[in-house]
Amino acid sequence: MAIIDPFWLAGNRERSLVRLKLRPRAEISAQALVSKNTNLSRPARLFLAALRKTADAFRRDLAL
Repeated sequence: MAIIDPFWLAGNRERSLVRLKLRPRAEISAQALVSKNTNLSRPARLFLAALRKTADAFRRDLAL
C-alpha cells in the first residue's frame, strides 16, 4: 500500500521521497466489491494484483 500526501506534492518543496516501513499491530483485512456481470477494468485488476502482492509480502515479513 502506498499513502501519499497530495498537499505535500502540490507544494514547492524538494521532490525526494523517503520510504517508511509501517508495521501495523492490528490485524487488518480487505475486501473488494466487484460486479458478477461485468469484467474488471485493467487498472482495477492491476490494483488488486498489487494489493495481493503486498498482503503476501506482509505475511512473509510477519513469519520472520
